[in-house]
Amino acid sequence: MAAAVWTSLQGCAVFQQPSPPEAVEKVSHDLRVFPLPGGLNDTWMLHSNSPERVEQSGILVSSLPPSKLEDKRKLGVALQGEFGLFLHHVARTPPLSSSRLYLAVVASNPSESEALLQLKQGAFFRTWPEAPFYALSGIQNNDSGQIFAGAGDRLSLAWLRGENTLPPRELKLPPNTHRLLFLEAVPTNPLWVLQQDNALSGLFKFQSETPVHLSTLAWVSQTGEPPSEKALLQMLESGLAAGPEEAPATAYLSDQPPPRGVFRYGRVAGLGKGSEWQGQLNPLPVEVGERVGFPIASLYLKRLGTKQNQSAPLHKRVSDTAVESHGNYGLKYSLRAQLYNPDDRPRRYAIYLHNPLEVRLQPDLPYQAEAIFQISRSAAVRFRGSVLLNWKVDSADKGEESLMHQILHEGEEAGALKIFELPAQSSSEFKIELVYPPDSTPPQLLELQRLS
Repeated sequence: MAAAVWTSLQGCAVFQQPSPPEAVEKVSHDLRVFPLPGGLNDTWMLHSNSPERVEQSGILVSSLPPSKLEDKRKLGVALQGEFGLFLHHVARTPPLSSSRLYLAVVASNPSESEALLQLKQGAFFRTWPEAPFYALSGIQNNDSGQIFAGAGDRLSLAWLRGENTLPPRELKLPPNTHRLLFLEAVPTNPLWVLQQDNALSGLFKFQSETPVHLSTLAWVSQTGEPPSEKALLQMLESGLAAGPEEAPATAYLSDQPPPRGVFRYGRVAGLGKGSEWQGQLNPLPVEVGERVGFPIASLYLKRLGTKQNQSAPLHKRVSDTAVESHGNYGLKYSLRAQLYNPDDRPRRYAIYLHNPLEVRLQPDLPYQAEAIFQISRSAAVRFRGSVLLNWKVDSADKGEESLMHQILHEGEEAGALKIFELPAQSSSEFKIELVYPPDSTPPQLLELQRLS
C-alpha cells in the first residue's frame, strides 16, 4: 500500500492519499535506423545559456580576451566573416520585488582600425508577453505562423520563416571601442505571491570582414530601471560573472565511454562551429510498409540506435559548463530526399517525427532496429516546434509547401506530419526544415515510411 503524505495548505495540515501510479503501456515498431546524413557548416556560434536562471548581474559569456584571472567568462576568440549568437536565459526575482533582469549584447572592436558589423537577421521573444505557454497537443497546420507555445517555440518558428524582430542594420565600430547592440528587459510579475520566472530566447546572424568580439551581459536592476551603456561596459571590464553558478557539467571525451558516477550535461556557454545541418536523406524506404529512421539532435549518451552524436563541438567554453553544444538549440536542419516511383501506379509515403524511449538494434542484423514507445496520459512534453515541408513532383508546374506544428511527449509514437502521393513513373524532391527549439529535450526520431 502506498504511503500517505502530509502537506501544508495555508498553514493547515492536510491529509492526502496519493493517487495510484498510472499504468503505462509499451508499444513498438520495427524500422531500419541510420545516422543522419550530412553535417554541420563551419559558421561560428556563440552560445549563451549558462547560468540559465539569472539572479545576479554579470557577464554571461564573452569572446573578448581575458585581462585578468577573474575573467573566467571571457573566451579570447575573435569573430570574423559570418557568425551567430544564440541566447536563452530565465529571469527569477523574489516575490513582491521591484527588481528586473535586463539582458544585453555588446560588440567590441579592440583593433586599431574601424570595423563594420552587420546584423543580417535577428529575433527574440519572451515567454511573457510575446510567447506564453499555451496548452497545445498533437499536430496542427501552421501555415499562418500563429501556433506556438513558449519563447523557444516562437523563436524557432520566426527563424524558420525568415522573420525578424530586430531590423537588419550596420554598425560602425571605431578602433578600441565597445557598442551596445541589444538591451531588453525580462519582466516578472512583482505582485505574484510565489516566485515567478520569465524566459527570453534570441538568435542573431552577423557579418564582419574584420575581427570583432561579442559579449552577453545580465543586469539585475533593484529599482527596475534599465542600466546605462556606461554601467554595462564598466561591468564588462570588471570581469564580474553572472550568477548563480550552476553545478559543474561532467567532463568527458565525445568518442570515449562516459565516466563513472552521476552524469550531468550542463548548460552551454561557449563558442562552437555549426549554425546549420545540411544533408541528403539516404537510404529511403523501398518496400510497402518499410520504415527508415534518422536521429535529430542526438546526444553523447542518446544516439537512438546509431553511433552518431550530432552535438556541435565547442572550440572554447566557460569552465564547468557543457562540453558540447548538446541539443543544438537554434540549429537549422535542412534535409532533402529524392524519391522515385518506377511503378505503373501511385506510391504513398508518410513522414513522422517521433520521441521514442529508446531504439534497440537487432543483434547481427545491421541497421535493423525496434523503436520503443509508451502510451501515457501524464508524460512530459519533449518537443514543441514547427516543421517546414516542401515537395515538388517533376511533372508539376510548381511545388507544394506545408508548415506543421507538433507537440511531442516523452515516449510518444506520433501520427504523420504529412502523407503525400507520388504519381506513377515520376520523381519528387522532398525537403524538410526545422530550427531546433530551445524549449525542447533531445533527441527525436525522423522517420519516413512507404505506405503503398
